[in-house]
Amino acid sequence: WTGHCQSENWIKAGCRKDTAREMVLLFSDRNPGSTVKINWSHWKPYLISLACRCATEAKRQNLQWFALQYYGECWGSSESLKELFPRYPIDSEDRCVGESFKPCKEEDPKSMCVGRAFRVYFYEFKKQPGKQVSHQGIASGGGYGCRRAVDVAFVIDTSGSVTQANFNRIIQFLKLFVDRFDFPDSGTRFALLRYDHHVCIDLTLEDSVLYSLHGVKNKVGEMRYTGGSTLTHLALKEVKDKIFKGAPRHGVPRTCILMTDGITHGGSLAVKQPSSYLRTLGVHIIAIGVGSDVDSRELAYIAEKNVILLTSFDEVLAKAHQTIEQLVRGTCGTGH
Repeated sequence: WTGHCQSENWIKAGCRKDTAREMVLLFSDRNPGSTVKINWSHWKPYLISLACRCATEAKRQNLQWFALQYYGECWGSSESLKELFPRYPIDSEDRCVGESFKPCKEEDPKSMCVGRAFRVYFYEFKKQPGKQVSHQGIASGGGYGCRRAVDVAFVIDTSGSVTQANFNRIIQFLKLFVDRFDFPDSGTRFALLRYDHHVCIDLTLEDSVLYSLHGVKNKVGEMRYTGGSTLTHLALKEVKDKIFKGAPRHGVPRTCILMTDGITHGGSLAVKQPSSYLRTLGVHIIAIGVGSDVDSRELAYIAEKNVILLTSFDEVLAKAHQTIEQLVRGTCGTGH
């Protein structure tokens, strides 16, 4: 990859349906604030420009592929196409359009293609001879990376209101997050918990040191959606009793990141005591509230001013870059 727009550096991987909505939005020319707008009157040069800019951004983030959707959107993910494609059914080339704004199957085979609404056209970068794919997230670029040792616990709401499709989005988000750390070389440790009316610990801080970054991402991918009631206070108590139970490592920040889309069934006051106790242990808590059913007062009880609000689970991935930037800086000790 030379940094120039050379379409011979990627291969077309086809038109597919995007019903899963699990990719990360890298940029959108449909955004009112975008400096580049969709140019319908000069469609061919615009489409070529879109593909070039998307390829450049995907390469900057060390991704292995990129995708074009809804005429002016650039998407990607750290997940491989082999892992992603089972959830993105292949579709007719009629559903994507080319440089002459005709269906792709009527275009020149070398034409760039883009998906329409809920259709996405994929491109995969050609592998460079002798070049190995890095599994060290800190080297991937595309944002602030944490090189110091930190202890981070993820606490994920898997209650019925979340749904399986949205849980899959959370999994993709977590994989992007751990990519920002110099794991395991820096001494960073991760813990994974999920909860509904029961709490399940999928990975402890102590056990995480037994894994590579790729192994931790596999553990994230193995987390299961359960769909029960929302008992956030029980999850916080479990974090206190089972995750941050010992003395802190000298000079190592401790952070608990909790993501929920609802209100705990024990009442908002139920989260106050375990959250307060975690803070006395030196644990920095960040709460991410998703959707319109969260209680801002409850989130403040949990994390004080360290609250991130997202309007929907689509935003979890669409705003992943900004949200993760904020989380990593807070976790690494530069944001608190």
